[in-house]
Amino acid sequence: MVISLLVVTQQESPGGISTQGMILALVLTIITSSSLGAIVQGFFSRSRLKGETLKLIEDAAAGAIESVSKQAGRVEAANDRLTVRVEHLEEERRAWLAEREEWRSAMRRHREWDIKVMTVLNEVSPDHAVPAPPPLHPANGTLH
Repeated sequence: MVISLLVVTQQESPGGISTQGMILALVLTIITSSSLGAIVQGFFSRSRLKGETLKLIEDAAAGAIESVSKQAGRVEAANDRLTVRVEHLEEERRAWLAEREEWRSAMRRHREWDIKVMTVLNEVSPDHAVPAPPPLHPANGTLH
């Protein structure tokens, strides 16, 4: 079971667990389950009657199916939790991007106003020239 869970976590895609990952996990779970020994023993034991062998195989298969069903339920629940978390993070990201754009717009308007005021002051009083305003953004220019 541990092997199959590792395979499932390695096969995850952004939308959830891939079909290939789920199939591989189910196959590995069946192969690694203890019921495999019972199936092999049932096929190769010549001293048992046919009915006992079939019952043994049915019991082993039922155990494997139950195990796989439980694991599939846990994987589905984990996938649902991750989907909700991703949706929440996407909402936060969209809000952050919108706020960042508002700040960029405000910085551009402020810069334009600074230049207009500087131009007017320099026209009114050429003897006392006002230098250009300092930049309102980081030196790397990410807010342009």
